[in-house]
Amino acid sequence: ERRIKAQKARLMKVVQGYAVLCLGVRFRLVEMGAGTVASVASVASVTGAAGANTSSTYVSGNGGKAESVRLQTSERSTRFEDTVSAVLGTKFLGGLCRCRVDLTGAVVRAARQAQAQQSTRGDDHPNPH
Repeated sequence: ERRIKAQKARLMKVVQGYAVLCLGVRFRLVEMGAGTVASVASVASVTGAAGANTSSTYVSGNGGKAESVRLQTSERSTRFEDTVSAVLGTKFLGGLCRCRVDLTGAVVRAARQAQAQQSTRGDDHPNPH
């Protein structure tokens, strides 16, 4: 029983991390039943922005026990703050500070370096074969 609780805690951390990073994707993780190991199951449903179900749903019998929604996000969330608030809570969100990083310069430099490497190897000419 202790091992199951530890595994469920690890699963929640992984799903929370993934859910926070996936804007515009609906996550709903439901725990069905409580008590005995045989009556515990989880339902994971992931819906993309187009509304299509992009993940299979796993359901195991719950023995008539109550369901508990463990995690839920909306496919309409387009802001990082919305998903963090839905997944980790508003109190956690309030403890964060906004950070902006402009990577435009790094991307431009990397593109120039890649182009320079191609031209020194002669890769910029199409292969006649």
